[in-house]
Amino acid sequence: MARPTARRAAAVLFGLSLVPSAAGADYKETYRKAVEAVDRKRWPEVARLMREAIAENPREGERVKLYGLRFEAYVPHFYLGLALLNTGDCAGAVAAFDASEAAGAIRSTPRYAELLDGRKTCAARVARAPSPPPAAPSPSHAPPATQAAAPPSAAPARTADTTMPPAPPVPSPVPSLAPSPPASDRPAAPPADLVKAARAYFDGRYEESLALLGRLAGLRGRAAAQSHLFRAAARFALYRVGREADAALKSQAAQDVIACRRADASLSPDPQAFSPAFAEFFRISR
Repeated sequence: MARPTARRAAAVLFGLSLVPSAAGADYKETYRKAVEAVDRKRWPEVARLMREAIAENPREGERVKLYGLRFEAYVPHFYLGLALLNTGDCAGAVAAFDASEAAGAIRSTPRYAELLDGRKTCAARVARAPSPPPAAPSPSHAPPATQAAAPPSAAPARTADTTMPPAPPVPSPVPSLAPSPPASDRPAAPPADLVKAARAYFDGRYEESLALLGRLAGLRGRAAAQSHLFRAAARFALYRVGREADAALKSQAAQDVIACRRADASLSPDPQAFSPAFAEFFRISR
């Protein structure tokens, strides 16, 4: 959901101290798989797995055992930025790099130099991007065409009995009568706050995502269903980050799932974008 850019604050400002648990083991295992994908330069897979890890635990800084004696700092926002950089999404990469830098843990690792280089690379790409060509002038502003004066005829005028009949006029092509599709049938662009809320969620800024979603009103159909989906996902993530202590958050997330289904029964969380835990929660919530 893909996924989208203004500088973003890090989601790690939640400041929660996580303890080892079944949920904790999930994000560490996901992070290990993601780092293995980094070593193999499988960037789309890295982006998907790092988003899953962020959804489970957005707080950066702890040391995670990858294998053997290899330990690394838990910096999923940095690796998400690296993956997006290598897939051409500079806006998303800069947002993820900013989130990791704001968290602070990356600054004390060798990866910080890569973060700075990656951000410079994105800035250079944006600077090299060609400007859009100027718009063609409107036909209404085109200078009027001048008509060349017909040269005088050098031939003597013919008598009436020898005048040739005029050539029949050439019929103009008949324009197509096929109507253009009405504007109401064209897919509408999603509201700007819905797009911002989705990006905030994928960056791990769940409180901000909920605040943006709270501004939306009057949505219908697919857009309404998507707003309920991201509400449910953000509340469920906060519930998990809070060590599942706030039952009200879980209940509200379940109500959002029900509202999502009512607005569009065909919509469900994309397993490439949302965590398996939330996908299962969405499935069982009735």
